[in-house]
Amino acid sequence: MKKLFINNRDEMVIINLEHVAYVIADGNCITLQYILGAKRLLSIGISKFYSMIVQAYNSSPSCPFVKLGRSVIINQHYLYDIHLLKQTIVLSDDEHTYQVKVSKSLLKSYKEMIVKLQKPTTSK
Repeated sequence: MKKLFINNRDEMVIINLEHVAYVIADGNCITLQYILGAKRLLSIGISKFYSMIVQAYNSSPSCPFVKLGRSVIINQHYLYDIHLLKQTIVLSDDEHTYQVKVSKSLLKSYKEMIVKLQKPTTSK
């Protein structure tokens, strides 16, 4: 279980990364959306937060988080649907479902990346 500990002057926030569905930037703050419904506002930039996630996973290829553009981080464990026309990514655990708006160009390149990774390799 990967956890982030964010310490500031007044409190320490402990984030269980496995339960984070997505993160949205809002100026110099971020909003974490947990898969079970809770939300958390943190006064940290999204790039710094993403760096902390990558560091928590020790730059491992098994890191389930991906940053899409400058304002969205998603947990690919909950990836359910990519809809180019609606410009949304759907994240779900089969009980809770969230739609995240993402630009069409980012969705298209993300979808192509996933397709490329999923293609079976053939060897002769």
